[in-house]
Amino acid sequence: MQWKSTWLLLALFVVGIMSLSIVGCGSDDTGTPGEPAVTTPSTDTPVEVASIAPIDYDTEKTEIQAVYREFYRAFNAYDTSDFRNTWYDNYQSQFAVAWETAGEIEQIHPVNGWTQIKAVVENLWNAQGAKGEKWVGSSSFSEFWIRRKASDPKSLEASAKSFSSYRSQGTGVTYAYLVKNNNEDWLIQQIDSSTGNIINRRGNKPNISKYFTDPSTKVK
Repeated sequence: MQWKSTWLLLALFVVGIMSLSIVGCGSDDTGTPGEPAVTTPSTDTPVEVASIAPIDYDTEKTEIQAVYREFYRAFNAYDTSDFRNTWYDNYQSQFAVAWETAGEIEQIHPVNGWTQIKAVVENLWNAQGAKGEKWVGSSSFSEFWIRRKASDPKSLEASAKSFSSYRSQGTGVTYAYLVKNNNEDWLIQQIDSSTGNIINRRGNKPNISKYFTDPSTKVK
């Protein structure tokens, strides 16, 4: 019965081919034997985004007032150490004052960095014709502009204005730019004082570079 043997062999051959096909059609996720299976990450997994708390304007205003009051006190006490502690010192730090004497404008154009600021302030305290002169007027700010820094949203910057100035003989205005980096204390980075007619001549604009008054940042 040779035909039966031939038929049996043919049947076994077909079954073997089918078995190989079934194995080859397994899931691609199983990978090659001995290698980890490949899985596709779910697109539904939530992504954590660092949140930034809203600005507490009342708290920030209180802290800004405090540093200005200390600046005012230390300047008038001729206290270099305490005066230094109110400053944020870098290459953009600026100090400027302008006043009138006998109808003439006297001014110190913005000086940069603590070394120059210290020299100018101590000269104002001690030089002939300036010795004994003080910062006068209000020791508080009356207007504030506060916003997050574009370069570092975790840090804040502020502009503030006070009706006070160095050696005013009437009206005087102090303009200040302050910074608060990464939840540290507020510090003055730039300050400018003008008196009398100088204010109008400058169009009520300070002689410092970072001062801003964008309407959207005005704080009541």
